[in-house]
Amino acid sequence: TAESGERHLEIIHELEQEVDQLQLELGRASKRFRRSVDAVTVDKLVAHLPEDAVLVDFLIYGDQGKSRLVAGVLRREKDGPVFDMIPYKTDMETMQKAIVAYRTSIQEEGIEDEELIKVGQETYDLIWAPIKKALGGREKVYVVPDGMLNILPFNALADEEGNWLAKSLDLHILTSSRDLIPSEIPAAKGGLLILAGPDYNSDKVVEREVIAEIAGKRSASSGEVKEGMRAFSSGMRGLHFDPLPGAEKEGKLIISQAKGVDEKRENKIYLQNDAQEKVVQSIEEPPEMLHVATHGFFLKPDDSLRKRLLKMQRGGDVPLPPPGDNPLLRSGLAFAGINGNATYLGEIDTRNDGVLTALEVLGLDLTGTRLTVLSACETGLGEIHEGEGVYGLRRAFQEAGSEAVIASLWEVSDAGTQALMTGLYKRMLQGMSAHDALRESRLEMINSQEWSYPYVWSAFMLVGK
Repeated sequence: TAESGERHLEIIHELEQEVDQLQLELGRASKRFRRSVDAVTVDKLVAHLPEDAVLVDFLIYGDQGKSRLVAGVLRREKDGPVFDMIPYKTDMETMQKAIVAYRTSIQEEGIEDEELIKVGQETYDLIWAPIKKALGGREKVYVVPDGMLNILPFNALADEEGNWLAKSLDLHILTSSRDLIPSEIPAAKGGLLILAGPDYNSDKVVEREVIAEIAGKRSASSGEVKEGMRAFSSGMRGLHFDPLPGAEKEGKLIISQAKGVDEKRENKIYLQNDAQEKVVQSIEEPPEMLHVATHGFFLKPDDSLRKRLLKMQRGGDVPLPPPGDNPLLRSGLAFAGINGNATYLGEIDTRNDGVLTALEVLGLDLTGTRLTVLSACETGLGEIHEGEGVYGLRRAFQEAGSEAVIASLWEVSDAGTQALMTGLYKRMLQGMSAHDALRESRLEMINSQEWSYPYVWSAFMLVGK
């Protein structure tokens, strides 16, 4: 700038030194921070990649105005590590359309198996077939997606013979290749924490006197003031959720399975009116596992809100951040009381208003939490940024400290979710890792008559360690 003049580089150097000092202070105070800035070298990845596994790291890049995909592949052989880089001939736009078409087909009621397999094979040919040879015959595959690949049900791709990848490959979905390196952070000492089947219509979460006072203030205000108050929550103030009786049953089944497994751990469950947002907001000792069975949501950006905010910015001295454009404010989980409180969001205590946004999740301390299970609809969705992943609930819980997150890629039936979760916890409580437990439960459903359709068994994805 004109102010910095010839001191431009000197000022940058001073800022870099200030950053280094802040990082030293943060590193002394936080193991999580030390891990986040620790350099990840190729040698470390090679050392921690199992000999029977292969790492596939996808990257989207720009080329002459088009987005294209490349896959970096790493495997270990007797002579040492083998590296492959596979550029895709098909442009990313074509692959994105295929991903959307396949996701739509899986959720389409009444679609014939043959038709679904055909669409699955078309997506497989575009995305998986080009890297198949580079896998070196490995069945255990660590996958780091990018862009729209973050919401692709890899397990439900159909190979050349029409078989689901879930049956032939053991797919591990990572946020980044850094997830291959073991964590030095010890496991949280809290037990299993479950919130399930909230009473969305409860009027006991926020005192009626508080609601009445807000309503009274509104009626005494002008129309312009009302509009200003509603502007920042227009999407969420229209939220309304139907009961999920299966979610409450799911929570009770899991807690009964956990009884007697480890008597030293204190497991807690909150149901109906007790399943309130403040339970999560008030976590002091991180649980080893967190399970939330409720409704999830991801709202589309509010274009009219964006225009109003820009207009306000031009007319004011202080630039306002556009909260309606923040995807972490448009994704969240529903808790007790939300239906009655939705109209007053932004005017009542945000720590217990019935909706936990992804932005609020960032404020939680889940250091050492091994697994968070979001047994809710579309919790794996969010705003997709190439090279950065998905900005939504899944990302937020990982940033809060949870090493792995199980989230859903689309709306799932109540009964199907309950069946999958029951199988998952039965296996985990027997000592299986979360990944293996989810995989075995998925295979069991594939081989069953009732749950063999990909709509159910491929909906939930584990991302992380």
